[in-house]
Amino acid sequence: MALTLFSASDFKTHARIRTTAYDTDLVALELQVNAAVRSYLGRDLEDTGSDVTEYLSARGTSSGIRLSLYPLSSITSIYVDTTRVFDASTLVTSTEYVSDDDSGLVHWINPDRVWPRGRKHIKVTYSGGYTSGTLPEDIKLAATLWALSIWNKSQDMGISSMSVTNFSQTFRKETLPREVQQLLAHHKKVPVLSGGV
Repeated sequence: MALTLFSASDFKTHARIRTTAYDTDLVALELQVNAAVRSYLGRDLEDTGSDVTEYLSARGTSSGIRLSLYPLSSITSIYVDTTRVFDASTLVTSTEYVSDDDSGLVHWINPDRVWPRGRKHIKVTYSGGYTSGTLPEDIKLAATLWALSIWNKSQDMGISSMSVTNFSQTFRKETLPREVQQLLAHHKKVPVLSGGV
């Protein structure tokens, strides 16, 4: 089951909706806002329950790389191979790096070492992401507030029904409520400074 950032039933409580007349519309709104939050953050959020493999590029100027699915639960392996064969000789031992699980950053322990320049030559197998029990409350609140904003605008315009296709997944900064931006700001994926991904 997909990780839900807010539920239609919780939304109805916040919006003081006491009828089932809008339930179909709210399910569509729930799907759209869940996708829009992920798009705005630039990353997926859900713990898949199994390892994922990610291929990263680096500029050769940074000691850090950022994985896409965080918080990190575990790192199974990291390979660095500019030929992209990823044989045993290119395996990085776990004593050579350290991870910041909350941000998804992986740094060399040796501060003078950088991830070598290349494209998709770093192969990382790991697990991470949120479950319904670990999803931060500020992400849930931001999703609910965003949904309320969209809902209120649709009601103000006299729209009587909504579907997933009526919304764009690309939101201009000014259409995203300021409080939602503030709540999501520190969860947004940002590139590693001076290189990395």
